[in-house]
This record gives sequence, C-alpha cells and structure tokens, in this order.
Amino acid sequence: MFSLVLIDVWTYTPFFALIIFAGLQGINEEVREVARVNGAKGWATFVHIELPLIAPYILIAAVFRLIESLNQFDIIFGTTQGGPGDSTSVLSVRAYIIAFQNLAFGRGAALMVVNWMIVLVGTFAMVKLWRVVRQRVS
Repeated sequence: MFSLVLIDVWTYTPFFALIIFAGLQGINEEVREVARVNGAKGWATFVHIELPLIAPYILIAAVFRLIESLNQFDIIFGTTQGGPGDSTSVLSVRAYIIAFQNLAFGRGAALMVVNWMIVLVGTFAMVKLWRVVRQRVS
C-alpha cells in the first residue's frame, strides 16, 4: 500500500502544484502590497489573504484528485493487481477482475456503475463546497 501511495503522490503532485501556482499567480500584487503597508508579515499575508483567495483553486484540484483517485486502475493493476489478497483492491480493479477474469460482465459493469455513482456524489459535494468558498471569497 505504501508503494502505491508513493507512486500516486509522485505522479499527481505536480498537477496539483501547477493548479495552485496558477491561483497564486492570479492574485493581484496590489493586494499583497496593501497587506505589507498595513503591517502584515509574510506568513500572516499568506494565511489571511492569499490562502482564502486560492481556496477555489485548491478545491478544483481536489475535485480532479477525487475523481482520479476513485477511478484509479492503472497504477494498482500494473503494480499489485489488487493483491496481496484484496489489500489494494479498489472498485475499478475488482470490476475488471470480475468482468474479464471471471467472465461475469454484468456484475463487473454493475460495479463500475456503483463506482460512477460514488464519483458523481463526491464530485457534486466538492462542487457545492467550491461554490460556497467562491461566494465567501468574492
């Protein structure tokens, strides 16, 4: 499990960092200057001004990671094939094994529909949270 987490973090952290960096680049320099004029130091400026302004970008990146992590197949199947036992088996790997190794295509398809529903509910929850954060920042 540790190696799978390490591979996943190594693979997707640059994408997450790029989205957050884009959010930081979108902050107007005048906002930072006003904070400095008012006496805010670097850490206080980040926590109280920049972090709330990039919160929507963090949530967008989190939505992308949620979708990708719930649909994770290639890394898990390529390294462990869901094993040893079922210790790293996720829904997409389980659906593949049931459909293509056990030849129970209907059951495998049903598992993928359940996986899709979980992704849909999680994504809707994250988008709703994104809207709340976006309204608070604007």
